[in-house]
Amino acid sequence: MLGEEISSKNQTFSQYKERLSNFSNEFELGLFIFIARKSFWFVMLIFGACFSGAFLYLRYSAPVYESSAIIQVVNDDTKRKALDIGSEMEEEPLEIYLELIRSKFLFEKVVKELPLDVSYIIEGKVLQEESYIHSTYLLKDISFSDSAIIGTRINTVFDKNGQCTFSYALGGKQYSFQVKPNTLFITPHFKAFYNLNNLKFTLQSQEDNKLYCVFNSKQQLVAKYFSKLSVKIANGTAKTIQITMSDNNPYIAADIANMVAISFKDFDSVRKAESSSRVVGFVKMQLDKVDAELSELQNMLQEFKKANKVNDFTSVSNSYLERISETESDFIQTEIDEEILSEIENKVNADAKEIDIYNVISAMSGSNIEEGIGKNVEELRLLLKRKESLLYSLKPESGEIKNLDYQINLQVKVIQKGVAAIKAQTSRRKNLLKTRRDTLERFFYSLPEKELKYSDIERRYLIKEKYLTILQEKKTEYDISAQAVTSQTEVLDKAVPASSPVSPRKRLISIAFFLIAVLLSLALIFIRYILHNEITSLNEITKFSNASMNILGIVPKYKKDIPVSQLIIDKNPKSIISESFRSIRTNLQFIANDEGTKILAVTSTISGEGKTFVALNIGGIIAYSGKKVIIIDLDMRKPKIHKGFNVENNIGMSTILSKRSNYRDCVRHSALANLDYITAGPPPPNPAELIINGRLDELIIELKKDYDFIIIDNPPVGLVSDGIPVLLKADYPIYIFRANYSKKNFVQNADRIINENGVVKLSAILNGVDIDRGRYGYNYGYGYGYGYGYGYGYTYGENYFDDEVKPKGGLLSRLKVKKKK
Repeated sequence: MLGEEISSKNQTFSQYKERLSNFSNEFELGLFIFIARKSFWFVMLIFGACFSGAFLYLRYSAPVYESSAIIQVVNDDTKRKALDIGSEMEEEPLEIYLELIRSKFLFEKVVKELPLDVSYIIEGKVLQEESYIHSTYLLKDISFSDSAIIGTRINTVFDKNGQCTFSYALGGKQYSFQVKPNTLFITPHFKAFYNLNNLKFTLQSQEDNKLYCVFNSKQQLVAKYFSKLSVKIANGTAKTIQITMSDNNPYIAADIANMVAISFKDFDSVRKAESSSRVVGFVKMQLDKVDAELSELQNMLQEFKKANKVNDFTSVSNSYLERISETESDFIQTEIDEEILSEIENKVNADAKEIDIYNVISAMSGSNIEEGIGKNVEELRLLLKRKESLLYSLKPESGEIKNLDYQINLQVKVIQKGVAAIKAQTSRRKNLLKTRRDTLERFFYSLPEKELKYSDIERRYLIKEKYLTILQEKKTEYDISAQAVTSQTEVLDKAVPASSPVSPRKRLISIAFFLIAVLLSLALIFIRYILHNEITSLNEITKFSNASMNILGIVPKYKKDIPVSQLIIDKNPKSIISESFRSIRTNLQFIANDEGTKILAVTSTISGEGKTFVALNIGGIIAYSGKKVIIIDLDMRKPKIHKGFNVENNIGMSTILSKRSNYRDCVRHSALANLDYITAGPPPPNPAELIINGRLDELIIELKKDYDFIIIDNPPVGLVSDGIPVLLKADYPIYIFRANYSKKNFVQNADRIINENGVVKLSAILNGVDIDRGRYGYNYGYGYGYGYGYGYGYTYGENYFDDEVKPKGGLLSRLKVKKKK
């Protein structure tokens, strides 16, 4: 028995696997629609759960708002080109600006500028909302005596007079302070000015919500908002960048987006001009120093002329004076060049990764040095820019980046050597000029004392004057250079507070949950379809038995409850079920139509398939035709015939076969003419032995003398083998299946009886067919049966006791029936 059970399960699993593999070829739309109809309330439950989920998600999800600002970044090189200051600069790629805008360095400046140091929270039962600048109360002029208060929840409760009670817990202690409006209050951890804007709205918010505030640190604000910032290129051709901020408060989102744009604009201008500003500062310092010295020399000249009562020393050799002045000017120029070279040398001697190329360009701009190393510096700038662009898509350890690093280091060494060479050349020229100046001065000082003194003062004055002129020219050049490299960043479109949230989107969420419900419903129906292993139509019996069984017909399904195994064809001869049994009676003639008493044996695979019900009503319908019929209950384990006729089961087949009773004493007459029956009798301990002891054959011989039809209700052959010998004796062996109850492998059991036991005339009846399936256009005979046997009751429908069949279906069907009448 265990082996058979395992084999049965394996066969069932193989059928499931076969149905899955051949789903596209074996798909039955009628069955699918029927299962979908049966799953209606499950589908409704799924849709209800999904729509409830959508409602709860939309109801209790905090809305998220987005605001965007658009900025345009263009490097204006017009001034540099017009004044021919340095080389033409290539514009920086927008990716460099993207990294700067979304850097924490810039974001820290943003949160510092906005009024985010205090969060004013309205806490509901589920969600909470930040009031921001629209809070009905504000804390201003805040200073902390203990930083532990930062991040601590401070509850606020207002009375009708506007007085607020601030309370919080810190260090295991509770603190509470009552503060009047528009007053400064001091606690052990902070002091602040409490300002009440609108008492009415404050009290309204307090009715159903809790109000509290929290002090924020810069680090907390950056951690809270930085991840919500999105920066991307809006239009590469137009050099525009989109700055998007999302938050639960639309005003916070708009203010942060706008402040990021403004902060970037200010910082970018400062950053671009910073390198030139350093050189300009150095030149200005020198200008102040030289101007003071020039004023001092001018005063000395005036005092010398006044003391010696002369206006000019014409006897001084103007030729020497001019030569000394020119030499001194050249000497000063070499000193300036040497200063610039020293600054450039300091910059290029740093780590190649930290070189500020714009500082180098600005430092050498407009000087003689640019002719020597300008080309190398420009090549270094292009290499650094290329590396910065590639780092957005490549890792620092990639081969291409390492190759660029090698080229950059090589170019830096070339510049370093070039600077060193120019510096050495400048130093030699400076020494030569110094020697020449000293020679001229020694000759010049050999002139008369007063003339020499005057000439010396005048010479120094002229030198300082020329030096001042040079410095002024340099300052002008570096001022223009600083303006030339400054980017022209403009805010094209300011961010405005969003009127509707971007999340959650009601329509999108509703559609999503609806689709989920549809998919889950289809999945449920599909799984039930795949797992559906019950016989549903005569066509399936034919297919799974390879047409080895005769098909006698179907017995319709009804929905009203009646007693178990009752004879019903005599209650309403015109009912659908009566017609179905007449059709079966007619089909029996095609199996055997010779003269003599016929034996009809009824069996099934398991209990509950309706074999006793079919046996009773086949007997009744044959009796209606004038034949004498007797029904024998041979299912002695669980008999049902006596229940169908509502009689005692004290004697019957068990007592006859055990020779305790005469069969004539056990024959009972039904209310229907020509229909007799013998009940099973008391359940014996050995029903199988009683059936095969030979007395059954003797009984049948005796019964053939008095009856035209002997109908035997056998035990289920799927559970026991008692009924096999009787089926072999029968002229009409009948196998009962129940629609949507009998498993498909039950057909294999019937097929085994035909092949292994030689019951070649075995015929099938499908019981419990749902004739309403015809309304769907797929009359396969689905439906539940009668729930017969072993604890189940019959179930019949609304037309059972009707003389006429009620039309079902649409209006057209009802009109056709009416017309026929």
